[in-house]
Amino acid sequence: MGVAVGAAIALGDLLSGQRFYWAAIGAFVVFQGTSNTEEQVGKALSRIVGTIVGIVVGSYLVDLIGPHAAAWMIVIILASVLLGLYLQRADYAFFVIGITVMVSQLYAELGDFKQLAAVQRLEETAIGAAVAAVVVVAVLPLHASRVARVALRGYLAAMASLLRRAYAALGGEEEGRRLPCCKTIPGH
Repeated sequence: MGVAVGAAIALGDLLSGQRFYWAAIGAFVVFQGTSNTEEQVGKALSRIVGTIVGIVVGSYLVDLIGPHAAAWMIVIILASVLLGLYLQRADYAFFVIGITVMVSQLYAELGDFKQLAAVQRLEETAIGAAVAAVVVVAVLPLHASRVARVALRGYLAAMASLLRRAYAALGGEEEGRRLPCCKTIPGH
């Protein structure tokens, strides 16, 4: 993650020193809630697609309600975030769409909404997500089968330890062998 975020910051700064953080965020979130390369690359693609759709929808809604329509802006922000949160289980892109629509509304309310900034956000997000995808494939790929093997090995080790302790607690082992992998705990 450090390699991806560092590279995204460097490339994002080249594109826009003022908004490089979008690239850093784009790279960072690809690693959150994912456990293998396939999920990470899929999340990177969902982030890019969600940003594109969110910019289109957000721009349309900004134009539709116009400036200084605070009541409608609040309704749009709440609806987009709630729908994004609700639908993110179906695809992460829905969450990104909701957040991007919300950001569009907030920038419009602050008087800072410009098509150029929206395009720049897409470029920065795409840089961050693409860098993260390249890093997960090239630097430290985590294949689902390996992740499953490691998880299964850890689960089986924990179960074996639990069964040894339960057997020892029932008097199945001598006092000195009760917890062979741990320090002896007084009174146990």
